[in-house]
Amino acid sequence: KGSLDLKAGVKYEFIPNRSIEKYPQYMKRFKLGDVRAVSLWPYLCRDKLLDAVSYIPGVQSLTIAKDDGFTAASFSRSLSRFKSLREFDGREIVVGGAALAAANCWSQLEKLKLSEVHGLEPFLEKLQASPNLTELTIKKSRLSHRDIELIADLHQLTALDLGENKLSRDDLTALAKLSRLKYLAIRNCQLDTKALQELQNFKHLLVLDVFSNGTPQRVRDVLIRELPRVRVQ
Repeated sequence: KGSLDLKAGVKYEFIPNRSIEKYPQYMKRFKLGDVRAVSLWPYLCRDKLLDAVSYIPGVQSLTIAKDDGFTAASFSRSLSRFKSLREFDGREIVVGGAALAAANCWSQLEKLKLSEVHGLEPFLEKLQASPNLTELTIKKSRLSHRDIELIADLHQLTALDLGENKLSRDDLTALAKLSRLKYLAIRNCQLDTKALQELQNFKHLLVLDVFSNGTPQRVRDVLIRELPRVRVQ
């Protein structure tokens, strides 16, 4: 019991602890508007805890910091209760893309961040029905060319980060179809100089995040010269 004074303009997250697994009924006490962001920290990302917080109404932002033993069916079922989800950040989710695709909570999604989540093709197919998705980050997830083609079909994207995935020239050719893309990050993607030439076909790009510590100065100079309207970093 009691009350809290919260500062306007500050984003607050509800971070549950293990006691929620024992007393999940308390999550049903929250009213619509009480909690808009939920974050599950490492070692707390388990079926019972996700199931409990999924009953909080109106959650718009969900972070799952690490998969600590989710089962696919329970994971998908719990996620499906987050009907108001606008932002999702998932890292090291072992149950993978099929479990994400089986959840029905993505129709209002605006921002998606994934890291070390594999088998993403079915989920990327599901995201074709998410018209508000404009910012997409997928890192270290062993993307296939088919995955890239599905990403390229998300025509509404304005920001895309595919850092630490191995990409090819064909991948960049496919992504160049994203006519609204303003920001592209492709650090540590093992792209050679010929592949990087495809970046000239990203006609509306404003910011390119591509350089890593090992990028030769001559490559830096060429990219900056060939993309005069783009801030290359």
